[in-house]
Amino acid sequence: MLSSPYVVVFGLIYVCILFLIAYIGDSQPKNYSSPQKSNLIYSLSLAVYCSSWTFYGAVGTAATNGFDYLAIYLGPCLVFLLGYPVVRRIIMICKSSNITSVSDFIASRFGKSRSIAILVTLIAVIGSIPYIALQLKAIAMSFSVLTTGQISHISLPNNFLSDTGFYVTLVLAVFTILFGTRHLNATEHHQGLILAVAFESIVKLLAILAVGYYTVFLLLDFTASNSTDFAQGELARQSVERILSGGSSTWQSFLTKTLLAMSAIILLPRQFHVAIVEARDHQQFKTAAWVMPIYLILTSIIVVPIAITGILIIPEGQVDMYVLSLPLINGNETLALIAFIGGCSAATGMVIVAAISLSTMISNDWVMPALLRWRNLDILKHQDLSRLILLIRRVAIIVLLMLGYGYYGLLDTNERLANIGLISFAAIAQFLPAVIAALYWKRAHRKGVFWGLIAGLVVWAYCLLMPTLVSEEVLAGMFSESSWAHPQSLFGYNLSDSLTHGVFWSLLANSSLLVLFSIRNIQGVVEQIQASFFFNPFALKTSPVAVYDGADTDEMSAVELKSAMNLDEYPRVPVTVHSIQQVAERIIGVKNTESLLQQFSDRHE
Repeated sequence: MLSSPYVVVFGLIYVCILFLIAYIGDSQPKNYSSPQKSNLIYSLSLAVYCSSWTFYGAVGTAATNGFDYLAIYLGPCLVFLLGYPVVRRIIMICKSSNITSVSDFIASRFGKSRSIAILVTLIAVIGSIPYIALQLKAIAMSFSVLTTGQISHISLPNNFLSDTGFYVTLVLAVFTILFGTRHLNATEHHQGLILAVAFESIVKLLAILAVGYYTVFLLLDFTASNSTDFAQGELARQSVERILSGGSSTWQSFLTKTLLAMSAIILLPRQFHVAIVEARDHQQFKTAAWVMPIYLILTSIIVVPIAITGILIIPEGQVDMYVLSLPLINGNETLALIAFIGGCSAATGMVIVAAISLSTMISNDWVMPALLRWRNLDILKHQDLSRLILLIRRVAIIVLLMLGYGYYGLLDTNERLANIGLISFAAIAQFLPAVIAALYWKRAHRKGVFWGLIAGLVVWAYCLLMPTLVSEEVLAGMFSESSWAHPQSLFGYNLSDSLTHGVFWSLLANSSLLVLFSIRNIQGVVEQIQASFFFNPFALKTSPVAVYDGADTDEMSAVELKSAMNLDEYPRVPVTVHSIQQVAERIIGVKNTESLLQQFSDRHE
């Protein structure tokens, strides 16, 4: 084991390196603006999907359920290999409408509904809190293993002042605020931060491959020196067979996890941010379509050797910590430290990008609309609202990370990392019916989306979230006389496993109400126009009429559009550069406004 000060210093040095990379990316953006470099950085930043769950938890899943862990990699690979037409449409819509978050995307399609934006943000926050807690737990557990050498039952401090997770939370909050909310940008690009995330993706890949390479030779040495025991050992034989046969996994469970992973790779707030908002254009996704599958394949193929080696050499060890434990117990402290840094990269990248994307949603969808409606405050009189917006986002980041830390404190120390991650994936999957309807069903109505999301959220919380906070004994007592209402066997049905059960019922409730309310309600004019634009975003490039709020010329003529929007009722007010400047300065600040006006002037002479 290693001394705590040594590990802390090494970790702080790594954080300083990230600060330096992010600073260079922000201060010298032209060095990374060439198509080749920017495409590669964009592709690697998408690997923020591979959090500590995939770095540590995939090995734990393989050790208990065999190849079931592959579903978490298969889902994204299918999206990258087959989903370009869908992603291209989403990127084109977002760039044309300056959409900056998944809540903005869904709300924009359904009549720019504020209530839907608020609800989507609520689901995103609730669903992301367990995931943030997972990352904090992974870092704290790995620090405990590295400094105490304890590899079986891992106990974490009850006092937050002596808890690694608390100090990690503070460091991540500072880093996120410094490089995620340095300035206000209408398109929400963070070049320095994305460069740091891409660097972290390389670090965690090299770390897991190094551990895998080491464990392969460790396994070969073990089987060679214990050939007789290995051949005759019933425990060893059963352990290997359990992995290779798939453990207790079922095909229903595998399909459920694949579906969740497919939706998560785009709809998780952090994934939507890096894949859609940070994209220069949809052409960049073509590079990611081959870079990311290679990345995921390299990450996944090394999992099984680590899991088998861990079971054979340290059968009593914590399965999620095999990546750290194997080098440590064999005296390779350098590799153990490298693995620790890789795990930290996986965790910190996820937390930072998630906090930025969620804080943007909270600011845009919750706080600022509320402040604008507060008449006594009258914030529009302020000359520069950019400082207020940045302050709101910084406070939101701190609150989000503290909520994640609070949830982390409620978790059972030996709760599997994969279980926590899948619960978050299931929450974000509630966006899937709304997004599919937004892109492919013109008649979908905002009321259907709103009530569908509420139903999905309630069922998800009841069937999946509550069992993580309440013990099985308490649940059994609560539903002893009404077993049909048990959250893990609703109406007496047991669908393969608790995850499949919760996902099935939540998505069924969500989709059913979406269809029911959409059929029974008629869309308003704005919603019809938005539906036409989402259904055919290519019209924006070819039709001057389509420029108006995304209207589609196949749906209405210019005269019909003018009549539908009652344009003649609006007074014709002359607009001057000065008036534009006054409005813009209140939102993005004086310096940003002057810079944009100068750029426009230079471009159009």
